[in-house]
Amino acid sequence: MLFACYEAPEGIGGRLLGSFAATAVLMLLFHAVAWGVGRWLGYRNGFHAYALEWRGSVLARALAVMLVLKPVSVLVGVSLGVLRAQPLEKPLMGTALLVAVLGVLVSTFVPSVAEDIVARGFGYRAWPVAGQGAGYVFMSAGVFVLTHVYRLGNGPLEWLMLFCTGLAYAAAVARTGSLWGAVGLHWGWNLANGLLDLQLDVNAVGQGGRVLSAVTGLVALGLVVLLPAKRRVPTV
Repeated sequence: MLFACYEAPEGIGGRLLGSFAATAVLMLLFHAVAWGVGRWLGYRNGFHAYALEWRGSVLARALAVMLVLKPVSVLVGVSLGVLRAQPLEKPLMGTALLVAVLGVLVSTFVPSVAEDIVARGFGYRAWPVAGQGAGYVFMSAGVFVLTHVYRLGNGPLEWLMLFCTGLAYAAAVARTGSLWGAVGLHWGWNLANGLLDLQLDVNAVGQGGRVLSAVTGLVALGLVVLLPAKRRVPTV
């Protein structure tokens, strides 16, 4: 049910109806459904079923990691010739830029949390069939590929890119014990892309962009060690 509700905004709101408003409403509806499912599973706060207890330090550190890593990845891609980037002819300035930045902040955060609930949070706490270690990380990365159902037709390199980034996001949950670790990396990736698009026209050369993104995901996987480790409850 969560998977279907997550796919509905793009499938129904975007592709079927072609309506941004419908897409936004369906995305907000997903969060309401997710909270209700968590309540049904017995959690007083429904979002705690997905390890979403507030961990601001985890979110901030993970977000900072990706907000630095993603632009560096773009610079490397441009230097290697797998990406082309040039300034927009008429970039936004002043108030228009501020409004656009605020819009990007919200429009990247809400879907990122939704996808993290489906691909990582549910399997980590509500239904941890693969445990919370390496098995969970690989299972979650596979689910992350499947949540991009509308992009699977792009071929194996797309799947590889998604799997590699999914490994990093899931490892962030396993290390920190909180879905906010994944949200920080995931939101940071999407936010960095959105902010760069406000000033630059970035295009991939052939399949090089997907390969670069896959490598960036693996680098992010290594940088997960910078995130605060899971809080351990002392035994008596």
